[in-house]
Amino acid sequence: MRVMLVEEEIVAGIWHVSEELAKSNDPENNMKAVALVWCLEALGLDKPEENKRALSAGARNRTQDQNSQIHNNRRKEKMQVYSTIAEAMIRRWVDGNFRTGSVKIYMNGRSAKVVDKNGDSLYLVYDPEQREVNVYDPEEI
Repeated sequence: MRVMLVEEEIVAGIWHVSEELAKSNDPENNMKAVALVWCLEALGLDKPEENKRALSAGARNRTQDQNSQIHNNRRKEKMQVYSTIAEAMIRRWVDGNFRTGSVKIYMNGRSAKVVDKNGDSLYLVYDPEQREVNVYDPEEI
């Protein structure tokens, strides 16, 4: 087995690229973002935290099992199964534009209502011909 060290700045840069690709309305860019994240996760390169402090070797050894368990749980959460392509694309759009758990999604066929903690909402509609998610203000509908 070959072990390579990767600088945190490089890993952070790759995570940043994946986030930017995920924000795109282009499905191809969204798929590139997913592929990058899968590769990073497969290599065990979690997203670096901004204020991460260095741990001693002893502390790293004690927390290694906990970290691998947390990593596995996060992977399972991300590997959701969707019932339709529209649902997958809408949820991917929401994940790229909102913090996890900050909004509720109410799916209805190719459309969804997204509601935040303030009760504000917007509507998303998946366009299968253009393969993109369109955003509508509730007042427009």
